[in-house]
Amino acid sequence: MIVCIEKSTGKLIEMQSFAIKGTLILNAVNAGYMKSEIEEKEITETELQSIINSSKNYADRRREEYPPITDYIDGIIKGDAKQVQNYIDSCLSIKAKYPK
Repeated sequence: MIVCIEKSTGKLIEMQSFAIKGTLILNAVNAGYMKSEIEEKEITETELQSIINSSKNYADRRREEYPPITDYIDGIIKGDAKQVQNYIDSCLSIKAKYPK
């Protein structure tokens, strides 16, 4: 995987499975980045996942871990107070795990 990132922040600008050397730099410069602020390099899938995860904010992380809303609705329809409370508790623990 070839990526173009901001040097100072590590922010992912663009990625491609196969690219001619310099293509991603050219694309970034055309998008308004200064050539001195960016770099193009080949990385592993693990490194890519690390870059992607580091760019997520608290809202992104919460969204990925919240239980499905259907669990809550199912509890309401069945009148299952324990299921509803478990859903609420799960959401609150995720909010605590990823605070604003």
